[in-house]
Amino acid sequence: MLFARAGSEISIANTGGPESISEPASSIGPVVHAVPPEEALASDVIFLAIPFAAIEQFGKSLPDWTGKTVLTLRNLIERPLFLSHDARHFTRTIP
Repeated sequence: MLFARAGSEISIANTGGPESISEPASSIGPVVHAVPPEEALASDVIFLAIPFAAIEQFGKSLPDWTGKTVLTLRNLIERPLFLSHDARHFTRTIP
């Protein structure tokens, strides 16, 4: 919401498609747009909020990640076992 208040254009995507998040996206502000995942991946900066186990598959979404900044919003602790994941796995998956 901070970026939206600043007037930055924001694309939000999920595996359910834009129609599944268009209402929440538009309620944030006019600069927030629900888009297909492929369109969101065209962005220079990507905030990633997916299950840790899905990161490897996500890393295969693009053939080249050059010029992309990917920030994971996930806690690297797996519940309910509270196992710690190695953050280096993320950087190996998305170079």
